[in-house]
Amino acid sequence: MIDYMLGAWPDRRAVDQGRIGIFGFSMGGFTALASLGGRPETSGLVAQCKAMPRKAACLALGGAQDVRRKFGQAALGVVPDPRLRAAFVAAPALPALFLPDGLRDLHKPVELWAAELDELVPLDPDILIVRDGLPVPPARHIEPGAGHYSFLAPCTEAQKDAAHDICADGPGFDRAVFHRRLNAAVVAFFRRNL
Repeated sequence: MIDYMLGAWPDRRAVDQGRIGIFGFSMGGFTALASLGGRPETSGLVAQCKAMPRKAACLALGGAQDVRRKFGQAALGVVPDPRLRAAFVAAPALPALFLPDGLRDLHKPVELWAAELDELVPLDPDILIVRDGLPVPPARHIEPGAGHYSFLAPCTEAQKDAAHDICADGPGFDRAVFHRRLNAAVVAFFRRNL
């Protein structure tokens, strides 16, 4: 995407090549951390799935043995993009892939947002892995009453009927109001850090 925006895109001159950031939610949050310089490897996730076999991500991936069989034990072949200067990360999935120290060389600005009621990327241990793994403590925020999918844009009525699980929030949580604050925070972060 960056290659296209800086190269083939007709309006490429509108992009300041020295001010490129990345926003990522869930697997996009993992991607943002890896693209900014995080070094994922399978061993941390295997260890987490052995210790916490009922964790949602471990169940979805088939458990520790399937993770090891599918991905091996070596570091994953992720190449960071030096053009990226900062990352705003919301509920980053599979942070155990950065254990034990895959975030130690990531010195660029990161803002980390989490959802208080997130069962897929819970505060403990997942958000703590990212928070504690970064050498420069990230700006961080925990949204009260939010679940994992609260970070997705508010659903239309048709989407609510078709995809109830990702459109439903807890009692009293207003996703539209939350997104106004989230969007303002994202813009402010990138203005400060790019």
